[in-house]
Amino acid sequence: MTITAGIVLVLVEMATIAFLARTKAAARWCSLLAFLLLPLPVWVNTLPFNRSVLATFMFWVWVRSTDLALDGPPESFLERLAHVSAIVDTRLARACPSRFDHRAAGRAAISLAIMAGAFWVIWLTREILVVRWLAGSVLVVAGFEALTAVIGLLALALGFDAPALSDAPYRSVSVNEFWSRRWNRVVSEVLRQRVFKPFVKRSPGLALGLAFAASAGLHLYLIGVNLNLLHTLCWASFFLVQPLVILAERKLEVEKWPPLAGWLWTVTILLLLAPLFIEPSIRLFNL
Repeated sequence: MTITAGIVLVLVEMATIAFLARTKAAARWCSLLAFLLLPLPVWVNTLPFNRSVLATFMFWVWVRSTDLALDGPPESFLERLAHVSAIVDTRLARACPSRFDHRAAGRAAISLAIMAGAFWVIWLTREILVVRWLAGSVLVVAGFEALTAVIGLLALALGFDAPALSDAPYRSVSVNEFWSRRWNRVVSEVLRQRVFKPFVKRSPGLALGLAFAASAGLHLYLIGVNLNLLHTLCWASFFLVQPLVILAERKLEVEKWPPLAGWLWTVTILLLLAPLFIEPSIRLFNL
């Protein structure tokens, strides 16, 4: 299957789910359909990065169709279509005057320039692993900053104030703050609502572990459609070790440390673990 055919199929899937999911019962069947279609990217003949992007969109179609199944669908077809098509939760978006956000545009431009520089460093230092991983870490953070700015820019241009994808994760003063309040807040909110909250009363540690296990499962899917088993397991293990780090820093009361000490702790821990995530990520770009 070509990438064009894959994209068309995803668009048809979105429209079909939005049309059929008029009730909770119908939305449950639509969520099941979206789940059954998740393996599709494996058979798309395209570059690894494009395949992972397609897998990401298909994953979010499933997540947003599950929202409709669990919380109930809106009456309007267009509202349902917007929800299953969006990465952000459209129910949290608020109408506002349409405008061009110059600050977001500036952040996007700076982040894209940093990404270009990181690509260049990775390309020139492919045999120097430490430099490669450091540049890869910069690439991932800058990429999320660029995506956050672009989504905010587009939302405001369309007349909506949408939740930010991330919130300056490089300012985190604990690993817990990094994951729970700053990095990829959209995924964090989904995991909080669908995995963490149902189990937290039974056991906070269990709830935390299950949330990161679900995140590991997501990343197993996103990279497993492309890379070999070793790199796929490396990506997943990066997330599976995070609950242990968070539990350790609770014992150490890291969030009570001076901000600079907490920031140094966070940066050090994440950089030490980064190769598990960064090396497979770089390989998606064939670098």
